[in-house]
Amino acid sequence: MDSERPVASILIVDDDPHLPTVVSSLFEQQEARVRSVGLASAVAAAISEQVPHVVLLDYLLPDAAGLDVLEQLRRDFPRLPIIFLTSGTTGVTTSQAMKLGAFDCLNKPLQYGQLRQSIEGACTHRIVFESPRVHHESVGDARTFPLVGQSEAMRRIFKQIGRLCNDHQPILIVGEPGTGKEAIARTIHAAGGGAVDSFVAEDAPTLAEAHLHELFSSDEISTLYLANVDLAEARIQFLLCRYLQSASSSRYVGRRVRCRVIVSCDRELSHSLAKGMVRRDLYYTVASNTIEVPPIRSRRVDVPLLVQHVVNSISMQLGYGPATVPDDVMQVLMAYSWPGNVHEMICIVHRCLAESGGCVSAEMLASELAFAKHVLRVRPDESGPEIVTNWNQFVGQRLIAECEDVYEQAITETENHVLRIVLTHTSGNQAHASRILGMTRASLRKKLRLLRWDPKAL
Repeated sequence: MDSERPVASILIVDDDPHLPTVVSSLFEQQEARVRSVGLASAVAAAISEQVPHVVLLDYLLPDAAGLDVLEQLRRDFPRLPIIFLTSGTTGVTTSQAMKLGAFDCLNKPLQYGQLRQSIEGACTHRIVFESPRVHHESVGDARTFPLVGQSEAMRRIFKQIGRLCNDHQPILIVGEPGTGKEAIARTIHAAGGGAVDSFVAEDAPTLAEAHLHELFSSDEISTLYLANVDLAEARIQFLLCRYLQSASSSRYVGRRVRCRVIVSCDRELSHSLAKGMVRRDLYYTVASNTIEVPPIRSRRVDVPLLVQHVVNSISMQLGYGPATVPDDVMQVLMAYSWPGNVHEMICIVHRCLAESGGCVSAEMLASELAFAKHVLRVRPDESGPEIVTNWNQFVGQRLIAECEDVYEQAITETENHVLRIVLTHTSGNQAHASRILGMTRASLRKKLRLLRWDPKAL
């Protein structure tokens, strides 16, 4: 039913003679291919011989600085995950490595459990991104769109996928609509060696009891994904809980349990538990392995990479070939909050490319986004697009989506604009800004931390 998971290939760039032995022992059961070179000058030849799934790169080599090697590798092999190994006292080096695009940074002396998780996450990122099992369906839906991102949040998700893909314990995926929860479930399935046709996705609230029994008893399903589990009927929740609990004995209603179950919901399952919408036993059964998927607005660093990937994929699908995203267009996309997340991005880019014949202009994009949350207009000095909230559209869209935190989202939206305008007026001077805003400097600093803003950059 399932094929073998691809064998990981690991290249170590470090003059420590013991590290290859350690890494080999960590992945002995997986029979990973581990190679090592001790000089920067030998890296190119090693990669030319075989492009690895992940590179472990030391911060200091006999013939070069690790940061220089990292920068060169990121330029030559942009999709190759690189784990940067540094000392515990080089915080600046770690920060520089992450800015250059390292998949992860680990301090020496290495913690083997942390090292294993990081390598698993990086290998999963590489294997899944290139796997035809993940790219087999046409782009047009966040449910099947491959995972893209290099933010800390996405690296954490890839690590979790690497840790969980061969573990048949139930998994809970939590994230707003359109963030790609099903895409993560498919990625877990593919990374664990699952065949494309053995993944089945169902909407839990619409499941009939008889159909659920059929799914549980099927010999053809290796991964069953149930969306919106918190909205499922009480009887369905009971049967699901019974199935998951019986999986520990590998039996369900007299038959051998064969499939792994992944469930998802749009909000924290604990909230639904508190409201009595979710069975307590089901909550404790699925919540131990939870993957939290961040919305696009909280990982804006991923927007350029995500946008370019969406544009290229849809452009190729429409027969236009690879496409580039102009800087003014990217500026608009970076400023937009993407309330519909990846699904909204795919829909908007698809419409723009289809209507324009393969190119995206700032004017066309502004027209598309005006139907969503914002009205875009050009400043008189032509310094770039200005974002103005259209509150009728802002609230109306959330009423349609049946959101339950419209007030909180509106307050956050208002704060974004007010704080940015005031801090721009004060040239980033927080003391002056706090007096204008009528709040303490401590309160202002707390809000800036939550928004992850650097006032000096305004």
